[in-house]
Amino acid sequence: MSINPPLCSSSNGDGPAPTTSDAGLAAEVDEAMGDNAGLAAKVDEAMGDNAGLAAKVDEAMSPDTAENAAGDAVDEVAKAETEQDCAEPVSASRRRELMTDLFPQVRFELFDAFCDPRCDVLRFTAEAFTQVLPALPAGVSNQQAYDKLMDTATQLAADDRPRFEKLRGYSEAKILSLQMLYGFKFKKDHSWFPSWLAAVDGLPPKERTVFFMIAYCGWTNAKTAKALGISESQASKLMTRAKKKLTATAGAPVEELMEGFFHVEITRRNRDNALPSS
Repeated sequence: MSINPPLCSSSNGDGPAPTTSDAGLAAEVDEAMGDNAGLAAKVDEAMGDNAGLAAKVDEAMSPDTAENAAGDAVDEVAKAETEQDCAEPVSASRRRELMTDLFPQVRFELFDAFCDPRCDVLRFTAEAFTQVLPALPAGVSNQQAYDKLMDTATQLAADDRPRFEKLRGYSEAKILSLQMLYGFKFKKDHSWFPSWLAAVDGLPPKERTVFFMIAYCGWTNAKTAKALGISESQASKLMTRAKKKLTATAGAPVEELMEGFFHVEITRRNRDNALPSS
């Protein structure tokens, strides 16, 4: 699976400080991994035995790397270096840095890949960090960490897909805050952008759910109604109400805002997630 690399890093000063929810998740992940003294036990618990760990490593490798490595004899020097890396896990401070830099990006990319509000993106993202961070070697780059995190988070979501796609009802829709999803992309010259997303986040629950699924996810009325367990006419009424409220809040026709943001995002997502032509 081809996943886009991180678009930005909060450590360069362009992005905002981590949100309260991110900080809390970082603390939970750090607690789950324990201190250096108990790290080996935590790795065993999170990653399984050595055979299982080898399978996880193979799964995390890119297809090209795996193909090149499949037929080659293992170089003893490289093997010794790998064992040394495993013996020197990433430090606690580096884990926190990776959490701050990469959590928003992994969360965003995971929702892009599984644009279904029934998919528990926050849980799968947090679980990926819990599983991956303890096993990372010292000196790991942001890109290497990101690749492993995305592989793990994507696999968790894919494994759960047969279950969550059968869910029905408003209570099963985990509507993410658009301000949270896009917060790491906010720029100083885009002051209108957070306020517009805040208006969407501020819609009443039912209107917000329907608007999110249709305008942001790109779902049809029929698909939205089926997932929520309501009629298509009810979904249409809720969408109309949401548009009216957003137009009043934004002071501009909501169709203009949808054309300039939501439709662009749907087109980008469909392009990025399209299967390569054979």
